[in-house]
Amino acid sequence: MVLPDVLMLPVAAAVAVLHDANIEVRIVNTAPCSNKFQLMGDCRYVLRQTFSHGVCYLVVAAKMGKEVQ
Repeated sequence: MVLPDVLMLPVAAAVAVLHDANIEVRIVNTAPCSNKFQLMGDCRYVLRQTFSHGVCYLVVAAKMGKEVQ
């Protein structure tokens, strides 16, 4: 089986690609250690993908806005 490369894709697009390839997907969300910057809406994207026991795990993060002072 060939695992499609979905790195840096938006989460919705990555999940669609993997579902089209009949691959089960699990999403692992990350969060910043501080709330210094605002999240930019629902702009989550794939940082890492691993495949284990028939499941593709996607580590995802949200884009952060820049704090201007």
